[in-house]
Amino acid sequence: MTFEELVELLEQEAIKADETHDVAGALRRTDRLQEPLVSAAFQALEYMYASPDEEARATWSHPFAPMLEFGEVKIPPPLHTIPDDVLGIWELLANAVSSPLLKARFADLLWERRWTGAAGNSADWAREAVAAYRALAERLRGPPPTPEDGWRLYPRAELLERALELARSINDQQLTAAVAQDLLETAQWLLRQDPAVVGAGVVMTLLGALANLPAQLRPRALIELLELTEQRYSEPFASDNIADVLAALLSGQDRQEVRERQVRRWLAAAETSRGIIRVANLQRAQELADLHGLKGLSDEALRALQQPPEEGDFKTIESEFTVPKELIEAYIEQFLAGPDAISCLRAFAQRPPPSGIVDENIAKAQELMERFPIALRLATRVHHGDFGPIRTVQTEEEHLDDNILRTEAFNIEVWAQFAPDILDRIIERYGRPSRQQLAEFLETDLIAPEVAERFAAATEHFWDGLYDECAHIVLPRIERVIREGCRRTGMVIINPPRGFKAGEVRSLGSLLHALQPGFDNQSHIRYLINLLVEPVPGINLRNRLLHALIDSASRQQAALALHAAYSLTTLGIVASGTSDEVAEREGSDN
Repeated sequence: MTFEELVELLEQEAIKADETHDVAGALRRTDRLQEPLVSAAFQALEYMYASPDEEARATWSHPFAPMLEFGEVKIPPPLHTIPDDVLGIWELLANAVSSPLLKARFADLLWERRWTGAAGNSADWAREAVAAYRALAERLRGPPPTPEDGWRLYPRAELLERALELARSINDQQLTAAVAQDLLETAQWLLRQDPAVVGAGVVMTLLGALANLPAQLRPRALIELLELTEQRYSEPFASDNIADVLAALLSGQDRQEVRERQVRRWLAAAETSRGIIRVANLQRAQELADLHGLKGLSDEALRALQQPPEEGDFKTIESEFTVPKELIEAYIEQFLAGPDAISCLRAFAQRPPPSGIVDENIAKAQELMERFPIALRLATRVHHGDFGPIRTVQTEEEHLDDNILRTEAFNIEVWAQFAPDILDRIIERYGRPSRQQLAEFLETDLIAPEVAERFAAATEHFWDGLYDECAHIVLPRIERVIREGCRRTGMVIINPPRGFKAGEVRSLGSLLHALQPGFDNQSHIRYLINLLVEPVPGINLRNRLLHALIDSASRQQAALALHAAYSLTTLGIVASGTSDEVAEREGSDN
């Protein structure tokens, strides 16, 4: 193909093209890409344009990124690797073509390579590119766009954004002012069109570029246009960027009012939505209010998040798995070997921690993250069904901890299906032991006689079907036993008074977390943490029940509480460790 034939083909294809990639496709269809002229033109037109906020811009330090990348293979080659003979062909094409689409691309590439060529001044390529981009962008102010044209508006707005960037890069103040006026007039024209066709992103591409200008170069009408855009595009997702740009240009009360309007849009969106969409809108409102110091609006969002969901807002997703009856019977039978009820209850107490072994749970969580690297690494907001969001999981370490908690909780929930039947089957086979027999079995060096008697009474309540009474007796006394055990290790279990301010006991969660690193059976402590005090996805039975976040304890929950109490008979806590070792363990909870 001769040079003249190539120019003619490029001009014909450019007339009907929206992007240079369309013209590159026509060159590919000629099956002549092996020819040097055609190959050079194809490479120039195939580059993907990256706007200033795109990751590719930072990767390549300029706007032109390879369209395809396969390991070390990049098509077209990185711009800095293009040889001089190809740059020479681009120069010839830039001077030969009349299409603004083509001229802008060739001239812009030559400027980015700082090619002087015959002109002797690389800045001239920037000026040629600006002139071509401005000519292309005039299409934005043509006939009113139709819904079919809407998708074309954004890349055309990017052309003017690029023209302004080029004018500033060569420090041409006059040219910069002229392009800025183009952006302003184009934004004004777009704001007079149908907002269903002209999206907020198109307008903000232009206004955002103007906002990035030095103050002395910004058009005076910019603030007014941004406020008009904010009113026109009131949907909160679209208006967030508008608020950010507008707030950056304002100060004091004016800036605060912009942020208040931004938060109120999210609150209004929450009022008209349901389910997870309502929750997401309220979360966004609360996050923005916190970020910008709007405490009243933050509290308003939190109060709404605390409201119980309406019926139908959320659905419980359940799954079932089937276990052969003979396997279930064989498992339960392990706890019924006798020869009497107390012996069976001892086997019940000595059951390995139902949450699982710490190292095995970590390995399972890591395996899940490897199998599902995207889903288990996305930022996740964890909700408590009783009072809304309680934590955000973002980092890889946080996702690992969250998956470990979920693994532990699942294992405990499985155990909860067997524990009640085991307790009932014991007395079915051997009869009820007396309260005194139960108390004598449950009393240990750590479990005081009066506590053991209450555990025994709670066991009788369970067998009588009084599950809520059982759990409410057991859970506070489990805490008492754990606190005594921590005291014996030398841990500080109270925060002392400071002046007139009264002292207070340390939380059970902080004590258990501090106890775990120095304890031989870490899996047992992890079981108690998850079951008693770890919020969702943990079981959190102690907090949920004693704070009345659930109406009453179920049969399974009462059995779990009893098992935790019985497991304390196996907890071998003795006074040990120097004061420095204890302090180091307690510091692990910070």
